[in-house]
Amino acid sequence: MLPEEPPVSVEESSEQICLNCGEIVPDTYCSACGQVHEPLDFAVKSLLRRWLKNKRHHFNVFLFTTRHLLTDPGNVLRDYWSGKKKTYYNPFNYFVLLGSIMAFLMLKLGNYDPEIAAANMGSMYEQMGIEMNEGGAEGGMMAMKWIQGHFNFVLMLTVPFYAMALRFLFRKRGYKLGEMLILVLYSTALYLLFVMPLVPFLDYNNPFGSPIALVNFGILFSIWTWTIKHTLDIGWGRSIINAVLMYVLAQALVIAFFLAATIVALIVILLVALVVKLFKG
Repeated sequence: MLPEEPPVSVEESSEQICLNCGEIVPDTYCSACGQVHEPLDFAVKSLLRRWLKNKRHHFNVFLFTTRHLLTDPGNVLRDYWSGKKKTYYNPFNYFVLLGSIMAFLMLKLGNYDPEIAAANMGSMYEQMGIEMNEGGAEGGMMAMKWIQGHFNFVLMLTVPFYAMALRFLFRKRGYKLGEMLILVLYSTALYLLFVMPLVPFLDYNNPFGSPIALVNFGILFSIWTWTIKHTLDIGWGRSIINAVLMYVLAQALVIAFFLAATIVALIVILLVALVVKLFKG
């Protein structure tokens, strides 16, 4: 029986041990956990250099993604759908980053007053024949305040509805909901990038009555149309129509969802109240 050969030590091997999971790292990145292998150097200068290098890389990928979304969005989407994800900025992160910047600008520079916005909403309901009592007006103001402080979250909630609407419009082509979600994330984030300079001039208290609101919606539909046209390979006329239909259908889905959620919440509250009453009785 042959004697066992002694194991090769790390010092005798050109390979390195991952400091995170302990596996052998043959190159720069650990194949087991993905951590980059780099020397333990906690000097402030080294930490700052690594941080700047990482941020510069993310910034370059961000610029690369933005440039190609503007010039050839169809190529970006098809690449990402086919698995070339490393080349482009993650669509979810891209959207969250620009949404957060937009929310900050709205809070600091935006023309937004929850009380005025709630009053305008009440006037709109009155024109539609819906009466708002005192409790409804107070609830509307609370909702407006919450929307003001959570703009990016509210916008994120609407994105899946736009994706569902677009998938429905092109359902015969067999696109998956996730593919349409990526398209909407990229294109809506690009819209936020373009509309940021307009924030000080937009009237968020009455978004549908402000003259510059036409510019705002024009930017939104232009970018949606541009992305749909180049990604789904259809003509300009059909792209414009589908962008408008996507918006209308998504709004209908949002209203239906919140109505259903309200009904479910009321039923739950009534059931809880009934259970409490039975136990007390």
